[in-house]
Formats: sequence, structure tokens, C-alpha cells
Amino acid sequence: ARAIKEMKPGDVILLENVRYLAEEPVARSMEEQAKTRLVQNLAPLAQIFVNDAFAAAQRPHASIIGFAAVLPSYAGRLMEREVKKMSRALNPEHPCVYMLGGAKVEDTIKIMEHSLGKGLVDTVLTGGVLANIFLMVSGRDIGGPNVKLISEKSYLKLVDRARAIYSAHSDKIKLPLDFVVDVQGKPRVIAVEELPMNVELLDVGPKTIASYSRYLAEAKTIVVKGPMGVFERKGYERGTLELYRAAANSKAFKVFGGGHTVAIVKEAGVADKIDHVSTGGGAAVSFLAGEPMPGIEALLYSKRRRQGR
Repeated sequence: ARAIKEMKPGDVILLENVRYLAEEPVARSMEEQAKTRLVQNLAPLAQIFVNDAFAAAQRPHASIIGFAAVLPSYAGRLMEREVKKMSRALNPEHPCVYMLGGAKVEDTIKIMEHSLGKGLVDTVLTGGVLANIFLMVSGRDIGGPNVKLISEKSYLKLVDRARAIYSAHSDKIKLPLDFVVDVQGKPRVIAVEELPMNVELLDVGPKTIASYSRYLAEAKTIVVKGPMGVFERKGYERGTLELYRAAANSKAFKVFGGGHTVAIVKEAGVADKIDHVSTGGGAAVSFLAGEPMPGIEALLYSKRRRQGR
């Protein structure tokens, strides 16, 4: 506290990581978080609070929401940019196309439930484990190795939710037409009609790339999350990279999000063609799924207080 009080204009003090504080990760209301030692000790030393941590905005933790109850609070530039760009994805210009893949299927299911249920998206292009699950619920036998993978990842519990989504919105959900598989150590393209085969589905094939690319070219808004297959395995990255480039080359407003997504954007060399690449991870998922964002709500509360509302 003394070091903070003795600061001169231009000084910056970096404090210890708040995640080391036992009280930080406990979920509480904003009023309760304002009573924590972190807020009680630091708030009297400050005139304003700036939150630039969009990546943690979905957490109702002390450092995220506690200060807004006692200090004028503002969004930092990163937070501002994330909220503005991501909000455009939730108020899209149509046609709106989501290209969703990756292994975090539960997150993606949440996004689909919200976006399809609210009529935000016109077409969902599926890839990766997500596509495998939707092929299952469409009645397609995807083969033992792929069912085993879904079971090992504890995703069989998501099948009923996927079935409900597909039942209500099958006209908007596009499934791969072909795949790339490993046959005796070499990539081989198979049509979806050739399933089931005793091989893992590692990437989408050329017919799928061509079909999905047409939807991306015609879109006015594009949201991308996750790879289309096992892109990190050499020989099975083509579908992911080509579709990322197709999305990036579209004239649509484009938002890409998710940990793997950021890495793929760099590998595809298209970062400068994308309107917004979110670094939010779980926060981006929560935002796109329409879930509460306590960090943003706290800033809005502070704004209302300042305006006397």
C-alpha cells in the first residue's frame, strides 16, 4: 500500500497474480466480491478501475467484478474491441455462416443451441468430432474407431442434445461429404457413403472443401471456431487450412475465436484478412452462447451508477 501511495506520475506497479489469492476464484455476487480483502485493500488507493481482461469476463471473481461496486469502472481497449466485434456476430448481417469444429464439442453445442434457437445463423458448417456426432444423429454409422473416440472423450452424453438440435435445424446444419483417412500410413479420401470403415476420420475431403467454400463465399457474416480435423497431424491439415483461407477471403464480416483457431489463423497466413481474431477462449464461447458475462455486466452497472440511473 505504501508503494502505491508513493507513486509518481508515469509510475506503474505490477502486483502479484491474483489467481494465487484463495478468495479470487470463488464465485460470488458483485456486492459480496466488493467485501473481499483484495477489493477492500486496493480500492481506497485508486480513483478508477479499468478491466481489460475479456478472456476472464465470464467469471464472477473478485478482481473481475468486485471493484465495479465501489469504483468508477471502465473497459480497457482490448475489452472494448472484443465486445464491439463479438457483438456484431450476435447481430449479424445475413446470410450468416458458422464454421464449427474442434474437440471441445460441449462448447460448440452451446453455441449451436443459442445461435440456431435465436435465428442468428443461416448455415452451420461442421467439422472434426462435432461433425462425427452429427453424422451419428443423422443416422450414419461412422465406424467403430470414431464412436470409440467420442466415448473416450465422454461426449456420448452430448448425443441427445445434438439429436435435438439436428431434429429442429437439419436444414441449416451441413455435414461433410467426404473425409481423409489414414490407410496403411497414407492419406486416402473416402466418400461419406463408404462409411462405416475401421479408420479414424482425420480431415474433411475435397468435395467438402468445395461445398463449404461456396457457403463462405456467399456469406455476409462468418464465425469460425476450431479446426475441421486433426490439423496438427502432417498430411491431414489441408481441409482446415483451405477452409480458413476461404473464410478469410470472403467479403463477409469475419470473427474467428478459440485457442486452436488463433494458431491456425497464423499457420494459414490470413490474420490480416480477418476482421477480428478473439483471444477470449472460454469467454468467447460464453459470449457466442448468449451466457451471462459478469465482467461486462459489472462495467455496465458502474456506468449506470455514474449516470445516476
